[in-house]
Amino acid sequence: MTEGERFNDEPVRLHLAHWLVLGASLVLTCLAWYFSRQQLEERLNARFEQYATQVVSLLTERMEKYEGSLWAGVGMLQTLAPQRPITRQDWITFSDAINLPQRYPGISGIGLIEDIDTADLDAYKRRMQREYPELDEFTVYPVTNRDRHSIISFLEPLASNREAIGLDTAFEVNRRTASERASETGTAQMTGPVTLVQDSTQTPGFLFYAPYSVPDAAGEGASRQGKVYAAFVVSDLMRGALGSENRRVSVSARDGATYLYEETSQNTPNFDANPLYTRETSIPMYGRTWTFDIRSNLDFREGADRNGPTLVLVGGLLVDLMLLGIFLLLVNSNSRAHRFASQMTVSLQKSQAQLQRRNDELIQFNYRVSHDLVAPLRTIQGLTDCIRSDIADNDLSEVNASLDRIETMVAQEVSTISSIFALCEADLRPQDNEPVALAALVKKTFARAQHKLHDDTVRLRLDCPDDFTFYAPPGRLEQILFNLLTNAIQFRRPDEPEPEVCVAASRDAHLATLVVRDNGIGIPESTRSRIFDLFFRAHSTGTGGAGLGTYIVRRNIENMNGSVEVHSDERGTLFVLRWPQHNAEVAAA
Repeated sequence: MTEGERFNDEPVRLHLAHWLVLGASLVLTCLAWYFSRQQLEERLNARFEQYATQVVSLLTERMEKYEGSLWAGVGMLQTLAPQRPITRQDWITFSDAINLPQRYPGISGIGLIEDIDTADLDAYKRRMQREYPELDEFTVYPVTNRDRHSIISFLEPLASNREAIGLDTAFEVNRRTASERASETGTAQMTGPVTLVQDSTQTPGFLFYAPYSVPDAAGEGASRQGKVYAAFVVSDLMRGALGSENRRVSVSARDGATYLYEETSQNTPNFDANPLYTRETSIPMYGRTWTFDIRSNLDFREGADRNGPTLVLVGGLLVDLMLLGIFLLLVNSNSRAHRFASQMTVSLQKSQAQLQRRNDELIQFNYRVSHDLVAPLRTIQGLTDCIRSDIADNDLSEVNASLDRIETMVAQEVSTISSIFALCEADLRPQDNEPVALAALVKKTFARAQHKLHDDTVRLRLDCPDDFTFYAPPGRLEQILFNLLTNAIQFRRPDEPEPEVCVAASRDAHLATLVVRDNGIGIPESTRSRIFDLFFRAHSTGTGGAGLGTYIVRRNIENMNGSVEVHSDERGTLFVLRWPQHNAEVAAA
């Protein structure tokens, strides 16, 4: 068999290098898919936790708001009761003042419960009959053999709550227990699940009590006790507090084993029978404990585009197939070159040697191409995060936000380059001491810092005479002031009503002292020793610079043969700079 025939019979085979490249590409593809899927799941879980926490927070905040309305009623009673008995018109005026339907959606009514002894029951009925002349007879119900009664005297809006007027709330254990607990503790308390007498749907509800004890205008030293209360149907409360539009989770709530509210497939259009995420949490609710079952719904599933990792995997596999095709093409070309060379006659030995050299060059080219093809894979790996984010969010606002971040980063880089130029200038350009009018320089530099940061809320205070002068290199001193004043403005305390930075100075025959003090957020004690290090930032707030400002301050003051020290606590930061005054210059002054 000739050499040419032997090559003709050989199958096309890939070299080890080809298999290594393909294997590495496949591993990278799988890793990209795995991490993209993992990050997507983490992001979706964090989003669900945010929605779930928001649901609970909305309800607790709404109940705190309702509690405030009850204590407002108590305050009204404490104001009027010492002067005269509370009337139905007083309660109507109070209800209109708090604007119940608009400010407190979900509440069925706000009312007044009076604690009445059995001995005073007849007098109470006569008083209530005068308040309700439209009734043939004011009735207290149900009839009980208790010595003390807790009766609903007033309740607004009356039209939807008329059935509750005259109800003795002590007749039922949940109402009575919460009422007694409110009186004993002096705090707002919530009943267990009850059915409101005025609720035609007979769905779960509860009462919310705030106790009062006020002087009785009719009796010396006597007091009147009772509760300002709000009545709730839980389904109305949930709709008022949470709403339903654009909510990505379904909510069920129960008190103990009793379900108060359920969003199920029967009554919720976007209920997900197989939710992606679920969470159960219990919170104390004014003497009760409510347990919330929170589940992601179909809106959440629709917004959670989970195809990103699959696209990454498919894209990577397509690249692997392309690599395999290219390698086969290269190897097949190499094989054909060998077959062509094997067919040469002995008389073409020289040409065969040349062909062998070309074949060797082709192999080298093959390896080079194999190596270079890894680069696009690395690029794909770098773009994976962008693809995941864009596909997962499916929202142009996220793209705009990314552009804003890019713009911010570019601005930060420009600032960093400017700071590096300033640093080079501080090291390379010699400057001599000259007389410097401090007040004018500080005002000019402070205005420049405010313009750079677009912030005019910080006040400048100069604690030195307007004509104060000392000796310093003007350029270096301006760089020092600009960086310290910029930091004072940038790291002001957000809750400080009067943010300010104070600049003071003094000198003697040998030494000048410059003090810059602010009432900002201060420097953490753990990072204070490194505040003058190159590229060190004490605050990782996302609003800082490149960590060059205080380093530039230190380099400039050292080039002036001076020193700088910093003191900081929760009240602000103090920089003290000292540098020598030349005797001849001081004498001339």
